Amino acid sequence: MKIKKIAVLLIVLSLPVILYLFLTYFGNNEFDLPVYFADGNDHCAEFKRLEEVSEPFTWHGNSAVLSEILEGNINMVNFPNPEADNQQLINELNRLVATLSDEGSVKVHSFYLSGSVLSDQQLLESEAAQTYEIDTVLYKSFADCYFALPTAIWEGRHPSEMELRREQVLVLVDENLDIRGYYDGLETKDVDRLILEIRILLSNRPNEN
Repeated sequence: MKIKKIAVLLIVLSLPVILYLFLTYFGNNEFDLPVYFADGNDHCAEFKRLEEVSEPFTWHGNSAVLSEILEGNINMVNFPNPEADNQQLINELNRLVATLSDEGSVKVHSFYLSGSVLSDQQLLESEAAQTYEIDTVLYKSFADCYFALPTAIWEGRHPSEMELRREQVLVLVDENLDIRGYYDGLETKDVDRLILEIRILLSNRPNEN
C-alpha cells in the first residue's frame, strides 16, 4: 500500500516537470496573428498585394509609393470621413500613439479624399501620424482593393467577419507589408486589442542585438 502511495505521489509531483520539459522542447511560445489576403483578393479584380503596389501617388505636392511608406514599420491605416464627427476616432488613435510612443517604428497613416478640408481637431497629435490627400480613383483602390476594408460591399463575406463603415476601420499592416488585422476604431475594446496585437508583432521581431 505504501509503495502505491509513493508511486502516485511521485507521478503527481513529476507532472509539472514533464509539462515544463515538453513545452520547452516542443512548444511554441510566440503568439501569432493571421495574415489576410496572402493568396490574393478574389473580391477585387484590381487587387495587388501591398509589396506589389509600385505606382507613385501625389499628396500635398509630394510623390510617394505606398509600399515604401509602409515597409519596415508597424502601421495603422484608416480612411476617416472629414465631413463626419471623427472626434471619437481621433481620441482613440491619439491614445494608441501615446501608449506606443516609445516604439519609433509604429506609424499611423490616414487617407482622405482630395479637396477635403481638415480642421485641427481632425488631425492626430503625433509625429508618428501622417495624413494623405488622394483622388477618388486611388481612394477606392486603396480602401476596397489594396487594404480590402470590411465594408458593406463584401456583403458579410469579409475574412475578418466584420462589416463596418469605412471611416471606422483601422487596418494593421506589419513591416513585411502583410495585413494582420481589422479593428473598429470607435470601440475602445477593439483599440485595446489592436494595441495588444501591435505589441505581439513587436515582440515577435527578431532580436537585432
